[in-house]
Amino acid sequence: MLQEIEFESENAILRGRFYKAADRPPCIVMAQGTSATITMAIDAVAEAIHAAGFSVLLYDHRNLGASDGEPRFQINPWIQGRGYRDAVAYLRTRPDIDRIALWGVSYSAMDVLVVGALIDDIAAIVAQNPVCGMALPDM
Repeated sequence: MLQEIEFESENAILRGRFYKAADRPPCIVMAQGTSATITMAIDAVAEAIHAAGFSVLLYDHRNLGASDGEPRFQINPWIQGRGYRDAVAYLRTRPDIDRIALWGVSYSAMDVLVVGALIDDIAAIVAQNPVCGMALPDM
């Protein structure tokens, strides 16, 4: 079952999709990396994870896609990390969710590594190709 969801983060409304599983498996919180949005292929990943039996909360970061926030298209890893934090807080208000995992790709994979270390009781972290730091110049 798919439902459109929204929750508050950093004085903005973040919007996305909630794919509810039949049972009470862990819920995977997902967001795109850098400036991409949920309609840029990650929705197919979320649907595959849901088809495997998990619930999924997929959302657009603040300032991007369907989510609110100004200035538009601004990318800030701390603000994006707080979006994950607030997505987890939103899920913890739902009686149908008891375990939560974080999933990120590229830039958002860096976010989930940090956020997962700071939030209590995260069941798992999936960091696909994390961008962690700057590349060193040729020496």
